[in-house]
Amino acid sequence: MSAYISSKFIPDIAELQINPIKISGDTLEVNSSLRNHEGYAFKIWFTNQSLQSNVRDWENGEYTSQWQYSTKQDTSLSLIKRDKTGKIVNTIEFVRVSGGDRLSEFDGEGYGYLANKSILKGDYLVFDKVGHKKWSVNFDPENKKITGYNFNFYQLQTDFGVGPEYKGDMLILSQTLDDYQGSESFAFKVKKDTIQLWSTREDTIDFTLKEKDLVFEMVKKKN
Repeated sequence: MSAYISSKFIPDIAELQINPIKISGDTLEVNSSLRNHEGYAFKIWFTNQSLQSNVRDWENGEYTSQWQYSTKQDTSLSLIKRDKTGKIVNTIEFVRVSGGDRLSEFDGEGYGYLANKSILKGDYLVFDKVGHKKWSVNFDPENKKITGYNFNFYQLQTDFGVGPEYKGDMLILSQTLDDYQGSESFAFKVKKDTIQLWSTREDTIDFTLKEKDLVFEMVKKKN
């Protein structure tokens, strides 16, 4: 599983943050993001038992979107995009991934939560590059916390497209939650039950980050 590869399938309206405190009358302001990169927001409201919004078509600037929703098992929303003739050209499905405790002013919280939860969680043994065992660490995706290392929080990168960047997965470690000043980043490679963390260097020819040195290997602890 790879957050970098998965990012290629992120739609233009990438995420919704539904916060009840942003209801004004019959209208809700929804924080969103464009392809999990640019911040975005729009308004949504009920009219005659249907959902309406001011989401625009980016090419012609017209309001050509329609919403459908279902509350079976867990809430899901569908954003249906139509052309001028009413023909459906695209449908984006949204499913609820976390509760209101994760709402924030940061875009991409849903993708970040899913990446951490799906790819990096639980207990690992850490080895240096020559195979000597160093210590144990634990990754807690519910709180983005890492214990057993000299950083407190972790996040797999889910926002791509700004260079220079590594053409693969990156792990970001920080002292303070969602504050990346003084953070440390590693190229992140999964090989079966082993994760390799690499330092990176900037390639001045193609302006990308390349693997430099293997720093650690982390092996998933057996239950």
